[in-house]
Amino acid sequence: MVDFGKLTLKIYDMHGREVAVLADESMQAGEQVVRFDATGLPSGIYLYRISTIDNRQSAMGKLVKY
Repeated sequence: MVDFGKLTLKIYDMHGREVAVLADESMQAGEQVVRFDATGLPSGIYLYRISTIDNRQSAMGKLVKY
């Protein structure tokens, strides 16, 4: 399998504060599963950002906790 390189997956609140780092490691290309335990966080909208170390690949989105 191809090494995708170092990847980070971070969660932010709506004020831009980092609330969790779910991944910060070298990963293989392909489907990956990362679990996010939002216990202790208030209800609301959270943003996630996935990026490679050199920012060649990046994705952003949102999560909603009820």
